Amino acid sequence: MKKILALILSIVTVFSFAACGDTNDGDIADTSAAENIDTSADAADTVADTTAMEDVAETTAAQTDAKDTLAIDETVVIDNEYCTVTLTGIEEDDFWGTSIKVKLENKSADKNYSFNVNDATINGVYLSASLYADVKAGKKANDEITLYVEDIEELDIGQYTDIAITLSVSDADDWMADPVVNETFHVYPYGEENASVFAREAQPTDLVLIDNEYVTLTLTGYEEEDEIWQTYDAKLFIVNKTDKNLSIDANDVYVNDYSIDPFFYYYIPAGVCAVAEMSFDKEELESNDIAAVETIEFELEISDYDDWTADSYATEDIVLTPTK
Repeated sequence: MKKILALILSIVTVFSFAACGDTNDGDIADTSAAENIDTSADAADTVADTTAMEDVAETTAAQTDAKDTLAIDETVVIDNEYCTVTLTGIEEDDFWGTSIKVKLENKSADKNYSFNVNDATINGVYLSASLYADVKAGKKANDEITLYVEDIEELDIGQYTDIAITLSVSDADDWMADPVVNETFHVYPYGEENASVFAREAQPTDLVLIDNEYVTLTLTGYEEEDEIWQTYDAKLFIVNKTDKNLSIDANDVYVNDYSIDPFFYYYIPAGVCAVAEMSFDKEELESNDIAAVETIEFELEISDYDDWTADSYATEDIVLTPTK
């Protein structure tokens, strides 16, 4: 009897351990599965977050590249009975500067037209520009407007947000005839809403030579030897505050008391600013035994470019002392 009871207890004990073992193994398995699910979910979340961040980074980079890329859509800027002018593209850092591609169409049946650029500004800063194209009656031509951006590089005006160009069209066979077209159009490479006007910040080394209701003229420094042109330059910044085109000239110029004519005459369109230089040929300075420029004396005259009979806006006697 005791043996039978012992056997029964042994069997019960074995089944009890088996049951316990099964329960524990199931719990562990269930826990491991849950952990695996959680880990997989975390990994998926991490991958999703990483992918989203990469997508945002790529989008931001693309937007930045687009914002920094100088580009224009094909646009008709002049269209009348005489001609059509269409902008077809723009190229930055061309050999001569930044160039705007144009298609020119002469609509006249019997007149040959000459297309020329009169004025150009970038962000309200005047610079040299060129377009010289003759198109025969009833014909078309592809050409380009060149903007000589090296004129304004020292200003660091940033992105070219507003390019304004005044274009004239006249009879190619009659230079005395008035232009049939004289229009100003704007190019907004980053959209008109992003157009800006450059404003130069005053520097401690600036010397304001003239500041009246018409113009502000500031001496910004000297360049003792321009390596390209072999000149000594007094560098200027000019702001035309009027609605008139201005001419700026220097009369009776003396360097170290010697009469020396500089390279200096500027046309400044209405309402814009410009960099300028009063340049002296190094050979001419040396021929007058001028090893160092100590004084520059001149009469500065500012007048109406389109009306030589009008009174001058300013006539000032100026003395510069570069060595002080």
